[in-house]
Amino acid sequence: MPPDERDVSYLWDMRKYALEITEIIKGVPHAKLVENKTIRYAIERLFLIVGEAANQVSKGFQEKHPEIE
Repeated sequence: MPPDERDVSYLWDMRKYALEITEIIKGVPHAKLVENKTIRYAIERLFLIVGEAANQVSKGFQEKHPEIE
């Protein structure tokens, strides 16, 4: 896969899993998120996936797109 396609794939994964986090926590009170290990661990895992994808985005792509934090 060419580098540009790889970068787009990482961005797509980041978006996909960020949306999954949003779906999981929507309407769930903070107290329940704190006490429910299953929900908390699922969210933590998804954040790890997003972070790993973010770490794989090439420096070249980052320099071309400074509007993406």
